[in-house]
Amino acid sequence: MWAEIERIAKRDHSGVASKAIIHMIRTFVEADRKERKK
Repeated sequence: MWAEIERIAKRDHSGVASKAIIHMIRTFVEADRKERKK
């Protein structure tokens, strides 16, 4: 998964996909944290 993200980030020079990826990671981390609290 991380290799795929890095590959997309390297290919994307505009920064738009990078922002989307960062948002996706943040959402994933928050969801993961909520799951662990259960």
